[in-house]
Amino acid sequence: MSASASAQTNERLRGIKAFELVIEDLPEAAKTCGIDRKALETSGRFVLGQSRVRIDPKAQAYLYILLNVVTLPSRDICIYYLQVSARGAAMALENNAFVMGELWTSGSVGSASRRDLPRDTVMYLEQYLKEFVVAWSKVN
Repeated sequence: MSASASAQTNERLRGIKAFELVIEDLPEAAKTCGIDRKALETSGRFVLGQSRVRIDPKAQAYLYILLNVVTLPSRDICIYYLQVSARGAAMALENNAFVMGELWTSGSVGSASRRDLPRDTVMYLEQYLKEFVVAWSKVN
């Protein structure tokens, strides 16, 4: 992403003081690969708790954590898609109306052994949340 595109994306976060933390229900394969919702929530709250980003269950904007996992049992491999996004009201340029939209996002697709996936997932989740904190802090 170019610096100007990044600045425009960051600008969408201006003025948002609090976010609800929303973690999508995990597929059964995530549990098979050793990942549970509590680990994602704990990591998310840890990173955000060290920043000025406020977590509020009544906030109008939210940080959304999505983890999809499929397994290859014959190879003991877990394939995952992890996404962290900030979502909330955004202004539609054509008619100046407010709509719910994605304000910021980061994520990746990868694979790991069942043994390594819990560690890798937490590591990447924390990385993406730190990227979000930096983006948010630039405009707030």
